[in-house]
Amino acid sequence: MVDLSPDVFTSLGLDPRHYPVAVFVGVLGLWSTDLWLVVQDLKAMKEKKPEVQKPEPTVLPVMKFGSS
Repeated sequence: MVDLSPDVFTSLGLDPRHYPVAVFVGVLGLWSTDLWLVVQDLKAMKEKKPEVQKPEPTVLPVMKFGSS
């Protein structure tokens, strides 16, 4: 954008040389925010992990082969 229209930046009162630095800082901030949110989600998933209740074992009657 700076290469295509440096006049727009100067008319807005912005220095065109600061644009790449602003993009870098913005992307770095977005990336760090996404990373922080993922860590928070993982912590929440770990805390909400439901306990699996094991069924009680039952003894089934044994059927003899050939009997009805």
